[in-house]
Amino acid sequence: MSARKKLYSYIKKPFAKNGWASLALAAVAFALTQGLVYVTVTRRGEVGMPAAAMGVCAILLNLAGAAFGAAGMAEKEKNYVIVLVSFVLEIAGLLEWVFILR
Repeated sequence: MSARKKLYSYIKKPFAKNGWASLALAAVAFALTQGLVYVTVTRRGEVGMPAAAMGVCAILLNLAGAAFGAAGMAEKEKNYVIVLVSFVLEIAGLLEWVFILR
C-alpha cells in the first residue's frame, strides 16, 4: 500500500521565515523584562549589575526582534501573522522600558 500525497493545505501562504526569529526574540526580551521587574520589586530597588545587564539585553533583543520583523514584512507572498504578533510584543516591551526609564 503506497502512501497518499497530501494535496491540500490549510494555509495558502507560508509563514515569513524571519517572523519566527522575531517572535522568539520578542518572547525572550519580554521574559527578561518581566524577570527584571520581579527582581527589582522583591529587592525593593536594590539591584546590582546583573539586573542592569538583563535590562540592557532585553532592550537589545527587542530592537533585534524589530529588525527581524521588518525583514519578515519585506518577504513577498507570505503570511505575516507571526510577524504582527511579534511586533505587538516588541512594542509592549519597548513601551514598558519607556515607562521604567522615565
